[in-house]
Amino acid sequence: MNLSLNTEGDIFVEFFLFVTGFYSAKHCYSDAINRNMPECSKNSIIYTLKKFSKLLSYTIPVTVVSYLVHNYTIIYSDGIKTFLACMTNLPTELLLLGAAYGINDNAPLWQLSAMLICFPLFLLILQLLDRYTLIIIAFISACLRYGYLEVTYRSDFGDLSRVMVGLIIGAFLYNIRYMIDSIIDSKIKRIV
Repeated sequence: MNLSLNTEGDIFVEFFLFVTGFYSAKHCYSDAINRNMPECSKNSIIYTLKKFSKLLSYTIPVTVVSYLVHNYTIIYSDGIKTFLACMTNLPTELLLLGAAYGINDNAPLWQLSAMLICFPLFLLILQLLDRYTLIIIAFISACLRYGYLEVTYRSDFGDLSRVMVGLIIGAFLYNIRYMIDSIIDSKIKRIV
């Protein structure tokens, strides 16, 4: 039997998504939950923009340097016109929207791009659904994503489904922790 760790680091992407979903659920549930759709939508977008605007100061220079380094040989071989044509995806990647258009020229940005797209919907789900519904959704989506789609290689939504399911599983883990804490608290209250 040949056992090995995934050397490409895919498992760490999942871990990051679980942790992000866990702490996002903690944040959403620590606030008083308002189930008003317009207010929840506004809160989701504001929270997402606030979180991701902090990343732009890091991702913009790195992405520009990455594009320049990746395409610098084109200037010498094919000319400046071809070089500029290769740079057409740069604005989309700088705004972290590459996952929306299937652009993956700067590979490390796919996760941030997919998270930017999925995060408002994820936060909306956290605010509008109760804990038990979220647990059911997490179970079904995990079975579909990591079971059927991964085994059959039919991931039509690719990065976006991977990110959304990872975030939902993180929220599921937070809810499980919350339930365990409430059970322990009730047992301690009975004892005292």
